[in-house]
Formats: sequence, C-alpha cells, structure tokens
Amino acid sequence: MSSNALAAIGTLIKVEDPASPGTFLTIGEVGDIEMGLFKANKIDTTTHNDAANGGYETFIPGLLSPGDVKFPINYISSETTHQLLRTTGVSRTLRKYRSYEPNNGEILEFNAYVMEMPLKYPVTEQRTAEITLGVSGGYTKIQ
Repeated sequence: MSSNALAAIGTLIKVEDPASPGTFLTIGEVGDIEMGLFKANKIDTTTHNDAANGGYETFIPGLLSPGDVKFPINYISSETTHQLLRTTGVSRTLRKYRSYEPNNGEILEFNAYVMEMPLKYPVTEQRTAEITLGVSGGYTKIQ
C-alpha cells in the first residue's frame, strides 16, 4: 500500500518586510523546522467522587497555546533576514511570519516574537543560530 506522506524538503519560513508591509522575505539558510501549532492546557475537574470511581483525575481542555516555531539557521551576520531576526528580537517587536509548504501549497500565517537566538560555534561544524519564535495568537491558514 502506498503512503500519502509528503516530503518536507523546500518548506520555507518567511518574515514580513518592515519596509514593505505585505511583502514577505524568505529567511535564509533554514534547517529543520518545528511548529507547535497548539497545546491545550488542562483544567482539573477532579472531585472527591472520583475516588469512588477508580481514583483517576479528570480534566477538561482549556485555553490553547500556539506554542513555538523553532529552527536552526546557518548564521550569516551580513544576511538581511538574519539581521532582521536579531534586531526584531532585541527590540521585542511582534512580526508577521508565514510558513510555505511546497508539496501541498499550504501557507500558515502567524504573529510572533523572536524569543531566543543563541549562536553556536562548534569546532568541526558551521556557525549556527537556533531561532525560537514565540507565537502570539493562533495560526491562520492563508492557502
């Protein structure tokens, strides 16, 4: 039986150009991308009666957290989008981002802050930065 799985290669993360709203710049040199999409918090509904029903905790789902978008980049300090990520993080500016999936054409848009951008300087590998975007609000499917 064949699979309906889609290859992820070619997926892009773009950031809205602050000089040209509505225009999105492809973030250069991006590695594996991890998107949180959502996680519901648990609201405890356990009562004393639950002890008589096997002693299990009960809960209902509460607010959704959109989680984080995380990805490494081959950090190039002169690269425009890498400079933008750095200045956006330092200035604590909320920006609009989009993810583009080439195999199904899906585009997700989200607002996020650059929460982390630690640089790594390994002896035997390239210089990288690990980007963490803290998503504020949810994701909107554009296409």
